[in-house]
Formats: sequence, structure tokens, C-alpha cells
Amino acid sequence: MDNIVNKNISQKIRRPFGVWILTIHAVIVAFWGFMVNNSDLVLKGEVAMFASDEVPFMLLWAYLCIGVFIASFLTWIGWEPGRISFLILTSTFYLLLGEDIFLWITNPHFWKILPWETVWDDIVPTIFLFIGCIMTPVLYIWYFNKPSTRAFYAKVKK
Repeated sequence: MDNIVNKNISQKIRRPFGVWILTIHAVIVAFWGFMVNNSDLVLKGEVAMFASDEVPFMLLWAYLCIGVFIASFLTWIGWEPGRISFLILTSTFYLLLGEDIFLWITNPHFWKILPWETVWDDIVPTIFLFIGCIMTPVLYIWYFNKPSTRAFYAKVKK
């Protein structure tokens, strides 16, 4: 009599290359956002140099950047709730950054203080940064909801 033992063998699904690229990109951009906005100082409690109405928003930004770090790692390892939180947090991150850039572009002082010789140095990169803040969440949502990418998160055991 043959004893056949059925073992649950998990099919090893390779991490898609796009998951590597997009999660690393999110970590780099979130780190940049964390450092540019002095979030490390606010988290340490060194807030005397900032206006009191700015501190809550700086704390929110700091926690958002930390959330993007954590969600990027959870997305990278292939955890489905991490993927969903990654999409929510990165979309929030880029939309808040895009709103800030939009308010700066539409500010009348933005157009008055710059000499027209610096159009290619200041105005055009800022406008492209704004477009990037809109397109990056669209790219993330599209890529992480593709069937081939979702198969990595499903990890069906056979």
C-alpha cells in the first residue's frame, strides 16, 4: 500500500520588477519629504522655530512619511493589506504635495519675483513636479492593480 502524503507546497511567485522599482521610489521620495519638511525636528519636539499653527501639519507630514516607509516594506514583501495601505498612503502623500505645489504656482508672488530668464530653471521644473504629483499615484494604482502584479499578492497555495 502506497502512502501518499499530500503536502501543502506553496508555489513560489517571484517579486515583479516593478514592485522593486516603485516601492524603492516611494521610500526615496518619502525620505526626501521627511527631511525637507524638518519632520525629524518636529518628532524630537524641537518646534520653537516653527509657527504654532504649522506644527500639527508638520507632524501629520512626518507620520505620513513614516507610514509610506512602512507600507513600502509591507508591499515589497507581498502582504496584501500592505499593498492597499501603500496605495492609500502614497496617493495621499502625492496629492498633498501636489496641492502644496499648486498653491505655490498659483500664488501671484511666484510669477512676480522670478526674472523671466529663470523660466527654464524655476517655473518649468515646478510645473513638471506638479504633473508628476498627479501622475505618480495614477501609475501606482494602475501597476499594483494589474492582474500580473496582484498574482504576487495572492500567493495561492496549491
